[in-house]
Amino acid sequence: MSTISLPSPLRIQLQPETASPVASTAPRPYSVNLRHRIRFCHPHYYAPTNVLLDLLAPDGPDGGLEYSFAHTSCAVIAGNRWDGFFTDQVDGTPLQFAHGDIMPKGEYYFQIEGSTRDNPYPIIPTFREWPFPHNDLPPSWADSIQPSSPTSGRSYAPSNFSTAIITQNITCRMSGIEEGTEAAHLCSRSELEWSWRNQMSIYNTSPSLPPDRILDDTANALLLRQDLHTQFDADKFVFVPKKEADTAEATSIVTHLLMPSRELGMLYHNVRLKPIVNVHPDFLFARFALAIFRFSERFLMAGVDRNVLDVDGVPRMVSGNDCKKLTARARSENPTKKSKRTLPDENEGGLMDTEVGQRNHKRPKHDQLFKNSGIETGESSPAGTDAVTASEEEPRTPEMQRSQTKALREEWLKSERQRSDPENTWAQEQAWVESVWDGKTSMGPQEAKRFQEFHGMESQE
Repeated sequence: MSTISLPSPLRIQLQPETASPVASTAPRPYSVNLRHRIRFCHPHYYAPTNVLLDLLAPDGPDGGLEYSFAHTSCAVIAGNRWDGFFTDQVDGTPLQFAHGDIMPKGEYYFQIEGSTRDNPYPIIPTFREWPFPHNDLPPSWADSIQPSSPTSGRSYAPSNFSTAIITQNITCRMSGIEEGTEAAHLCSRSELEWSWRNQMSIYNTSPSLPPDRILDDTANALLLRQDLHTQFDADKFVFVPKKEADTAEATSIVTHLLMPSRELGMLYHNVRLKPIVNVHPDFLFARFALAIFRFSERFLMAGVDRNVLDVDGVPRMVSGNDCKKLTARARSENPTKKSKRTLPDENEGGLMDTEVGQRNHKRPKHDQLFKNSGIETGESSPAGTDAVTASEEEPRTPEMQRSQTKALREEWLKSERQRSDPENTWAQEQAWVESVWDGKTSMGPQEAKRFQEFHGMESQE
């Protein structure tokens, strides 16, 4: 009897356990030491309440910060003063640094010509008051991203926003991983009102997004792995342009660590992003500013009167107590990330445009944001005194805040519609739409088109 010989069975082969990214003992060109910090002070306030920014210094093995990052951070807080300069003493001479140089860890003063003890240069209190510098980005940012390719500027419907980002990027722009990714906004949805006021939609790829979705544009997002997206929204890092000093190499967009993290530092700090050609640099810069303002809160919380700029760029002395209120209100009204489900819409009192189809948002009065923060500004109050009076308020719950915000928005909407729509056309259209929802009015093709246009949708023939 003959026997049949079977081939030898295949044997499973196991791989070794994954090595820890922080286990390497090789020298590193960066620092993850949380004690390595760099402080930038206002020269015309007294120590220790003069610290504008206290930042992590991860750009050198012994602690340091790349000059352009440091300068742009301070200039943003000072109201986009790109003409500012650094000294190592209050009355010192300007320090000479170039793009790509590392400023050693320590303490510096950010100076602006004309500032004095009696009239210290003003600062922007929070991101909400910050005016976006249209056509005036710092040089290191203006040329940081190559123009979009002809195919990358394709428009997508708001409902296809995530799909569009995945289609354009394919992989996480930081890690290169394809699975477990999601679209990450640069200018976050929680800053929709700021975006309206600063007309950020001019940088959009799609010009026809409805007012409450103007930030869901491919020019304002990139693809990140889910865990990195969470860290990004927690301001653990930002994306900034950097260039190696004394080289002809073009500026690259890299990840910059804002908070200590050994793993993030080893894997991503100063690591170039994968191409983001469809992202507009102005949105990238807005996100950078949004993150930096978080680190200026201590300057306002010191209990000292500060010279601050309102939304119209007018300097005003604000008491230490009211500075604290500005910061506290900004925290309560500006969560790190709002859920898509909580986006304000017209029926919930969202700050919509005055009329469906009308895209021109009206600028609020110059001290509106101060008033919304519980602060009354004085036009002629002398510097160095309490130039504002704050209305004392009982502690408010989040539900009370939302209710009051809704009432303010509804009041604003009503006044804007009365001013821009004297014939009351919008109210007539709203009544007609409500009759459709109640089943009292039937719709043919023309009525369906009218219904879609009322809700800001593009009708399809």
